This record gives sequence, C-alpha cells and structure tokens, in this order.
Amino acid sequence: MYKLTFTLKQHTPLIHFQHDQDGATLRATEVKPKLDRYIIEMLTNLEAHKANEKFKICTTKKIKEGNRIIDNPKFNQTWFELLIGENNDHLALDYKISIKANDQVISYLKSTENRNGIQNPLYFANMGDSASKHYSDTKSLDFIVNTFNEGIFNILSEELVCRFFLLNNFGSRQSKGLGSFFPIKTNDKPVLINPSDLLPQNTYWIEVNTNNDDQIFSTIDFFWKWLKSGINYQNCYKDSLLKLFLSQNTTYKWEKRRVKELFLGLSPDSDSKFFVRAFMGLADNFTYKWVPKRKKRPGEIYTPIDLTISIDCQDKEIQRNSAPFMFIPIKENQLTKIFIIFKPDFFDELNNKTFNLTVNKIEPVKLITNIEERNGRNQEITKKIFPDLKNAQNIISEAEAFLTNIDDRKVKQKAADLIDKANDFILFLASPASKSLSLTKTIVTPNSPPKLSEILDYAFTIIGDTFDVKDFSGNNVLSAKFLRK
Repeated sequence: MYKLTFTLKQHTPLIHFQHDQDGATLRATEVKPKLDRYIIEMLTNLEAHKANEKFKICTTKKIKEGNRIIDNPKFNQTWFELLIGENNDHLALDYKISIKANDQVISYLKSTENRNGIQNPLYFANMGDSASKHYSDTKSLDFIVNTFNEGIFNILSEELVCRFFLLNNFGSRQSKGLGSFFPIKTNDKPVLINPSDLLPQNTYWIEVNTNNDDQIFSTIDFFWKWLKSGINYQNCYKDSLLKLFLSQNTTYKWEKRRVKELFLGLSPDSDSKFFVRAFMGLADNFTYKWVPKRKKRPGEIYTPIDLTISIDCQDKEIQRNSAPFMFIPIKENQLTKIFIIFKPDFFDELNNKTFNLTVNKIEPVKLITNIEERNGRNQEITKKIFPDLKNAQNIISEAEAFLTNIDDRKVKQKAADLIDKANDFILFLASPASKSLSLTKTIVTPNSPPKLSEILDYAFTIIGDTFDVKDFSGNNVLSAKFLRK
C-alpha cells in the first residue's frame, strides 16, 4: 500500500454542522469528490462537467456504432486504471482519505440560542429555524491518503495537493473565505512551496495587515458587496462595480430597475435589462429597503416600502448556485493574502433562463409613539400601521405628537424618518402600482453570460491598488491593498 501524509494548516474557521461531536472538522466525504474532480480536470485539461464528460468517454471500453458494439477508439487504459471497480459509473478514483484534527477548538457563532456569539458578516443562517452551525478550528490537520494504485500515488504530488487546497475552501460559505487550508508538511518534511507561485499571472488578491478573522471576513464582505450590489452605508456610497462594468461592456443593463418597473410602478424605459446578478451567485430573494429623504442621492430611484421578492427559476434543476469568485485567505505571519479565484462552473446552465418573482414579505412600518423606562433603561414603544391600515392615520398623529416632545437628537431623527416612511407606505399602497405586489412576474437571464472573467480587471481600474474597508456606520475598519500578480 502507498501512503501519503500531508499536514495542513487551517487559515480560517470551518463552519461545521456537527460542531458538537468529536472530530467535527474537515470531512473526507467533502474532500474526496473535490480532489477526484480536480485530478480529472488536470488530466483532461478541461473544467467542471466538460472534464467529467471527456473522462467518462475515455474510460468507456465499448461504444455503439450503428447496430454494432465496437471497441472505443478514444479509450484510455491509463485513466481507466485510476478508477475504483470495473466500470466508470461514478468516476470515483482509487484511493481513500482519512483526516485527524490536532487541538480542535469550537467557537460559537451568534444564533437564536446564543445571542452573544461571534457575528460573521458573511453568515446569517444561524438566525433562522434550522439547526445552528459553529466554528471549528484546529492547530493542524493530518490529511492521510492510502492507495494500492500506483498511478494514483504518482499523480498525488506535493505540488498537486498544494494547488488543490489553494483553489478550494470547505464547509459552509466556502466561497467567501471560510474553511481555508494549506499543506505545511508532506510526510513530516516541510513544504517549501509558496502559495503565490502556484497561481497564474493576472491573479488578483487583497492584502491586509491582520490575522484577525473578523477583519478578514469584513474585508471580503465589503469587497464582495462593492463588486456585486454596491455599498450604501452611512456616509459611504459606492456604485456596484458589476453595474458599471455592464454599462461599459454590454448592450444591456442589470435587473434592478426592471424589478422596480414590475413591482413598484416605475415607468419603463427603452433599455434592455436582464437578470445578470444570477451569474454572480443566485440568491433566494431581492430585498429593497426604504431610504430617508436626507440620505437619497440625486438621480437614484428608491423604493417607497421595504420589500422582499422571492426568486424561483422555472427550470427546477437550477436552484441556488455559488458565486463564480472564491476568496482564499492565506495567513503569512501578521499579513493575510486573500486570493480571488474565478470559478465559473455553472455559467452555461444559466443562459436564457426565466425566473418567477413573487412578493413574499412586506415589512410593516413601526412608529415610535412613546418611550418608557423598563429595568432602568429607556425603551421605545412602537405601533404598527400595517397590515391593518384602519388606524394608520391615528397612529401617525400619535407619533407626530410624541415627536414634538423629544429632546434626544438621534431618537428625534429616527422618529421623524419613520413618520416619513409611514406616509410613503400609505401613499404607495393607495396607488395602482400596489396591485402588482400580488402578481407573479418574470425576468430572464441573457443568452450568454457577461465576461465576468474581466470584471476584476475593470474593478482594478476603478479601485486602484488600495481601498478602505468600512462598517455600516461608514467608519474605517482597516485599509487593504488590491493587488495583481
């Protein structure tokens, strides 16, 4: 038997669904299929399903030609011998993996049961109804490969395994930097390979002078929002880089205005609009938030109500898909490099697809009508004007009366904003456009995806080589470098 042992350093926490069990760490059942796929891609020099298709064809001994069964002229005996068993039904390669965690630590994320847990800006699933997941960290992992297959042993070089871990994260939210690992030893000998050397030219990365996980994830969250949807924090507005990219590189625009035309009564214009953000990762819904008049930017179109619109593809084989960019944080002493890897596995599947859009949530407006002292603290007393609108005007009058007696500047501003929001809400619900809220509408993706492989080049021309990461209050979290190999 051939045996290889790789010692892995864990660079970012893994979110694990079995955090309460021993050995809740990187799972062989997740790593093995990914490593199989990576080896198949390397052998075929193709990606994703195209690699599998070629490997399948080339490991099929017999094919049908007319009414005859003949020897497959494309059959590759060397590839076939890498497979488990006597056929190629599952394209599973002939080796086994075991993983041992050293000094594992579980940290609890914020959840409905644990409100004081760690807050990760990239992960909110714990606040739902499903079972909570939490961080799993280890000092190191032993990643052990056993095989009787000489061909597999010869393929699994140190460089291949290093490259595999550099291009893949694991666990929940892996595309956003969680679950990053990299080899530091092979059979107890130090790995001398520099991760940067394994990546092709023109690879981009973000560099921050910190090893703090919260700051690393805040950086990824800020950059990704800027790239996909734009930033609209207090005193910090940045237009979506995707939106700007489309305006300069395609004949159509993204879907944001189209959704407002469909549901909010915005008059249609002559521009062609497609559901482009689907190619950046398909979410469950669109969320639109009301913005106070004092924060509105000239020329921008805003929603009069808080609205959540569900997104459902008519092709039931397409549900949620991952983003085409994967963030891979690698910590080097007190510095962290966050490599950005383009992995457009699903693009062809999303071309020219139709999606149903349905309003599934209209947020109620709560007005501040009083403040009471409870347990030594002042607590706002609020009343809702929706879904029951019968008493809405009386509640607004009560909130206006309370507003005249407020001394606290922040509370006064908040209360005034909510009164404006309530008036916008009532005005919209009385308009003909509100009837659209009960109807299912459709939106389509373009016939071919935009060239998102070029969007980081475009982003670099806009951002330059440095940018500040900000929080929701518009305060600087840290400064980051945006670099290219």
